[in-house]
Amino acid sequence: VIPFTESQFILMALFISICHMIVIEGLIQHKAGINGVFITVVRLAAACLAVFIASQFLPGTEIPVVMPASIGARLPLSAALLAWTISTVKLMLKILAIIVPVMIVLELLKELGYTGRIARVFKPFMLLLGLPPNVATMWVTGTFFGLIYGSAVIVEESTSGRFTEEELTRLHISLGISHSMVEDPALFLALGVGLQWTVLPRLLAAALAVHLYRLSRAIGLRLRPSLQSQEL
Repeated sequence: VIPFTESQFILMALFISICHMIVIEGLIQHKAGINGVFITVVRLAAACLAVFIASQFLPGTEIPVVMPASIGARLPLSAALLAWTISTVKLMLKILAIIVPVMIVLELLKELGYTGRIARVFKPFMLLLGLPPNVATMWVTGTFFGLIYGSAVIVEESTSGRFTEEELTRLHISLGISHSMVEDPALFLALGVGLQWTVLPRLLAAALAVHLYRLSRAIGLRLRPSLQSQEL
């Protein structure tokens, strides 16, 4: 086991939570109406910024990682495989004990039709995130089920023609940073990372990114008439 400090592991968990499966999820979001390269850059930038800010509140992040001598020691292949198998099985059982109940609950909510009701509850929350209320259903789907599991709903809704390009861009920026907010935190919870490090920073980063996008767009729209008049 590589001896990372608790703080270093928290920062890695935060970065991975934002940027995991970035290629596949980027393709899904591209199909759902946003440039894949753009959303990939946004997610990487958000992850770096979130990790940097979180590191200011965590001690021991600057401690160098010293590889233990046992890692370099050569064990017999059979002994190494046995040790790896045992540790992997223990970890998988611990993860399954958390993930399986979570996924069952999510699927039940989906099958019983509670996703739409949950979306209505979250509509006021959309304003804090900088999102229009009419994207609440897609936001709830991506937030609770993730971009991969919720891709069918997200792609279908995004291509329905009922949303503007600007609304979809804001939605995808938010989902790109803060999707799968049940399964991912549960996974890292099994590894010892508290929810306060895998949920709150991502929501704050998503809200900040969306509001910055809205601000940049507003400035661009305000400057456009003056630039056009100068060209004339």
